[in-house]
Amino acid sequence: MVEVILDMPPGTLGFRITGRLTRQDYVDVLVPPLRKAVEAGERLRVLYAIGPGLHMEPAALWEDLKVDVELGIRHRDAWERVAVVTDLDWLWRAFELFSWMVPGEMRLFRESEFEQAKDWLAE
Repeated sequence: MVEVILDMPPGTLGFRITGRLTRQDYVDVLVPPLRKAVEAGERLRVLYAIGPGLHMEPAALWEDLKVDVELGIRHRDAWERVAVVTDLDWLWRAFELFSWMVPGEMRLFRESEFEQAKDWLAE
């Protein structure tokens, strides 16, 4: 499930991702604000708060790959900062290995550092 985080600093977007991540989560919640910002010429400063029990359905994985191409590669210069907030150790290891593929500057934060992640995005 993906929820928009409403109390984000101006000029930033935030998403809370928990439990089962579906294709519809991408189509209905995650992609529209990102696409809207890119089409408006805005720089993307995005926070992903990823909670326990994360499970991606195969269709969600396919949507993720499509988003990577559409917004990550085609609009690579739009991405300024990405903050990932999670206590999932396997995600920390994955992001540390593959962070070079993430457009823009990326930083990992623990759940206890949620407010610091928002502040970093807004700097």
